[in-house]
Amino acid sequence: MQEITFMKKYTTLALIFFSFALSGCATYHITPESLRQQLSGGEPSRMLLVKGNGLQKIKVLDKNEHEKDMRVTIHTSVRIFKNDGKKVTFYFNTLEMNDSAISGSFSSIIKMKVKPVPISEIKKIELQVH
Repeated sequence: MQEITFMKKYTTLALIFFSFALSGCATYHITPESLRQQLSGGEPSRMLLVKGNGLQKIKVLDKNEHEKDMRVTIHTSVRIFKNDGKKVTFYFNTLEMNDSAISGSFSSIIKMKVKPVPISEIKKIELQVH
């Protein structure tokens, strides 16, 4: 009797795990220029310092280059690929951008800042909701 109960629990947990594993997370990309424009609300004068925690939606491109409105949550991460092959990942709601660099934090709770990435060194920006 206990073995049957254990097997039911094990099977249920396995199904839940595989459901999450198969569902995956969609990854989108955006250009630094588009990110800058959307964060500043189209007003270049606001570009002294803008933060990502004010946006609820952002226009991004999928892998087929189709535009999509992505909902921004506290789980949205930013992955910046630099020209030298290195990458930097942080949370969108901690994003800070000025005229020359993008920065953020590894955590939404504990502010552990990443080293600012100069915009001129950015090859690609990816956004993902977990």
